[in-house]
Amino acid sequence: MTAYTEDGVNKMTETYDACELDNIEIYAAGGKYMMDEGATKCDDNDEQIQEGGKWEIKGDKLILSHEALDIQLQFTILELTTTTLKFSLRNPFGSELYIYTYTAQ
Repeated sequence: MTAYTEDGVNKMTETYDACELDNIEIYAAGGKYMMDEGATKCDDNDEQIQEGGKWEIKGDKLILSHEALDIQLQFTILELTTTTLKFSLRNPFGSELYIYTYTAQ
């Protein structure tokens, strides 16, 4: 993740620990996503590559499913290019709008 905002305010360092800021989310062909812990792990015992779940795009929606946690999240895609994935999610319990930006390495 290269940017995270709530209602237009940068919340990256307030929301994520320093050890999470170098994590890399991988959206692989075939609809599988996973997370690479990056160079800095929060827990030395964590696996370097952690299973995420499945991803799917339907129209302007990015749907992430994690079977082990039994959750499915549906985001609105704001920008999708060969180098950028930007999507949003409105807090279902409040009015905040969360915007996530991922930039390819």
